[in-house]
Amino acid sequence: MNTWWQVQAPGNLTCWMGDPNPTKQGPVDQVSIVPAQPLPLTPATFVDTYTCNTTLNTLDVIFNWSAVANVTGYRIYRNSTQITDASSTATSYTDSGAPMGVNLVYQLEAHNDYGVAARISVSVPACG
Repeated sequence: MNTWWQVQAPGNLTCWMGDPNPTKQGPVDQVSIVPAQPLPLTPATFVDTYTCNTTLNTLDVIFNWSAVANVTGYRIYRNSTQITDASSTATSYTDSGAPMGVNLVYQLEAHNDYGVAARISVSVPACG
């Protein structure tokens, strides 16, 4: 079993340390137990619509997703590279001028100050 410790570092910095075999010094049985802060949930939906215009040589992809609680923001990735960090109130994003001629995989990740939710994915076929 892994034990997590909340550590107070110099400069009033707080962090978590996980270790299956920590070296304990002092009366750790008197240390207060702090519940872990909640991570955001994975949005239930992440849908896309796209417009491929071969005459203008453009690909625009519009995303919509369901909002979740305990979120600071949403990150969207295109083929594993982050393309935006949307606000906590956002539930849509438009990727104007997406690359044409390649299959694209988009991922949505909800995040807060304590971590991230599992990513949810959609695919957009090559355009052009």
